[in-house]
Amino acid sequence: MSPNIGKEMRLIKYGTSGTPVVAFPGNGGTAEDWENHNVLDAIRVQLEEGYNTLYCLDSIDNESFLNKEVDPPVRITRQKQYEMYLLDEVWPIVTKESTQDFIIAMGIHLGAYQVINLSLRHPSKVNKAISIMGNYDIRPYLDDYFEEAAYFQNPAEYFPNLQNDRILSEIRDIDFRICISPNSVQYDSNQRFSNLLNNKGITHEWDNQLQSGDDDWAGWAKMIANHIP
Repeated sequence: MSPNIGKEMRLIKYGTSGTPVVAFPGNGGTAEDWENHNVLDAIRVQLEEGYNTLYCLDSIDNESFLNKEVDPPVRITRQKQYEMYLLDEVWPIVTKESTQDFIIAMGIHLGAYQVINLSLRHPSKVNKAISIMGNYDIRPYLDDYFEEAAYFQNPAEYFPNLQNDRILSEIRDIDFRICISPNSVQYDSNQRFSNLLNNKGITHEWDNQLQSGDDDWAGWAKMIANHIP
């Protein structure tokens, strides 16, 4: 039982050693998605040879950003609870079990948002951030609702205004991989985010080579295999 979420949250582990990779599923996804969609096959060598350990998370997107049955303040409160779940429950498990002082976070769609939001808000927690088909503006998920809590969960709004040199220095130490297909509906927003990183002096790898659709697990698996090592 997660005290922050108030229900059971699954954390499925694959592999026994190596650099930990925390995997956030796509919109409304579950911890089983990576195995069910054969992503494990794409990184089998990393797992079997002990290069990486994969920690797969459940999302609560259907209770937060995708839940149109509740008002936007409830959605953003649920997102804040998920953030605390990551900080208070998931990261302590990963760091305790790992012998390496390096954590990779990767995600797809809203999972990619979680990766980027966590990296920007808590840069000491993430060493490498792999974002696939991400969307970094949560306003559409909140029906354009605005309050301070929503602002500080929305990278498209708070990050351009970030001026704290200490935090920016920590962010610059992260190895960012922004992965997007040229035919994705999120291509323009990813390009804007890449430009924003450049404007902040944050080097990153911009990967727009894969001709993959927005719902193409085979394509995403190739991206993951290319960027985990």
